[in-house]
Amino acid sequence: MIDENTKYQLIVTAYNQFGTSQSDPVAFCGNDIVIPETPRIIQIKFGNNSIAAMLQWETAESSEPLRSFVRLRTVNGPWEAGEGTELGEGLIRVKGLKPLTEYEFQMRTCNSVSGLTHISTPRSTTSKWKSLCSKWSPSVRRKSPGKGPYQQLHAWRMLGSARSNSLRSVTVLWKPPSPEDFSGELQHYKIFWGSDQQQEVTCHAALSQCLVEVPAEVQALSVSAITSYGASPPAEVSLRHSGDFGPVLRELAPAADESSVFVSWSWPGDKHGSTPGGELLCYVLEWTSIPAAEQQWQKLSKDEDSTSITGIVQLDSCLHTHTCGYHTQVTHTHTHTHNALHKDVQEDL
Repeated sequence: MIDENTKYQLIVTAYNQFGTSQSDPVAFCGNDIVIPETPRIIQIKFGNNSIAAMLQWETAESSEPLRSFVRLRTVNGPWEAGEGTELGEGLIRVKGLKPLTEYEFQMRTCNSVSGLTHISTPRSTTSKWKSLCSKWSPSVRRKSPGKGPYQQLHAWRMLGSARSNSLRSVTVLWKPPSPEDFSGELQHYKIFWGSDQQQEVTCHAALSQCLVEVPAEVQALSVSAITSYGASPPAEVSLRHSGDFGPVLRELAPAADESSVFVSWSWPGDKHGSTPGGELLCYVLEWTSIPAAEQQWQKLSKDEDSTSITGIVQLDSCLHTHTCGYHTQVTHTHTHTHNALHKDVQEDL
């Protein structure tokens, strides 16, 4: 029986017909050759996006000096090392998973110790470090859930007139999430407001805009996509106006093939759009094609100053556009409406 805290000296002797030969002496403690106890996975939790899982594990030993490692595989697949990040004692996060996939998890712990140190001799004075690892834990199988949407919707609004009952109508618009961004079914959209976010309206999954009535004092709305595997982070839409001038449209030029219109704009004064309203976040371009008169819009980066509107202009149509600068606190709206007509239509006027 070897005591864990006692130091020992080991010498190996070889015998053959020519005589004997001894190895260099090696000093070690019992702890140097004792592997950690096999851990046990007690719980697996998946995140909202299904690409990461948190494993909780335990062992009779203290886990503080131990490093944990995870391996995983799909059904009948080879074992692969998991991309693990230790979050604390008994917790490790594994990334790189796929949604709706059956996984088999195992883990082990390792303890780096100074093991089998050579005693100084004329032939050797080196020391070796050896990592001692436990056996792999019993397998735990779990199926990753579907992926919930993890990106905010691109959202905007059109403000209606105030009512006599201290309400005003707001048309909330959004771009549907990409099917690649979530698993399962898109169930509906939720628009909510108020300090406690308790006031809400549910809109059908097939819609991309919804009319709501809110108290006149409400300054912002939020909209989320609700799926069978979770909700997207709320996208806030400001209802405030600064009253200042916003970006100015510089050019509206139909393309030669009459399939699109080039639009460019500028911000008067400070090119970065710095105002008391806060930091510029983005631009929103709105347009209406007449006679269809369907309101359309596009959100653009704050670093952009031009774009092309495609698929909306016909020979007998007129295009109305305006641009909004969306700040952290307020919205600056360009106050003039521009008409873009194709060249052959302009010549007939």
